[in-house]
Amino acid sequence: MSSTPDDPVDPSEPTGAPAPQPADPPVNPYANPYAAAPGQPQPGWQQPGQSQPYPGQGQPYPSQGQPYPGSHPAPGWQQHPGFPARKGLSFGARLGLGVAIGVVAHVVCLVLLFAIAAQFGLFAGLTPFILLAVASVVGMFFRVTRPWATGVLIIAAAAWLIVLGPCIALIYSIG
Repeated sequence: MSSTPDDPVDPSEPTGAPAPQPADPPVNPYANPYAAAPGQPQPGWQQPGQSQPYPGQGQPYPSQGQPYPGSHPAPGWQQHPGFPARKGLSFGARLGLGVAIGVVAHVVCLVLLFAIAAQFGLFAGLTPFILLAVASVVGMFFRVTRPWATGVLIIAAAAWLIVLGPCIALIYSIG
């Protein structure tokens, strides 16, 4: 029996062609398998208008739409009373001061080098540099003095590589 466009087709009657299957959505190889479903909040992120306590603190902080109060807080965000602002210089600032102290100390040691070497010889004149390096190494063992000692040791290494080592080699190559 042939059907014409005007004849209705009975859906229970087999047509000979397989029924079309719905296509699977394309798989994104870069998708996060742990991501929340669309429209759901990410786990661990704070939604605007909610308050969550700091870790270890029972008091919430006011949210202004940021997931975490980082280095650029939202307008109106205030410091939580349980976390006081850090006082003092940062590690980098203390390291820079240690470099400056190292430069000044090595200039003083250079003056002492000429004064001591004239009386007792070159190796005796190097003792201020050695004592300064030893004092800086001892300072590395203490958390309070570590940044300053690091700065002084940087200058000590540079002084030995650039000034003292080549000068000693030149002096002994001449004589």
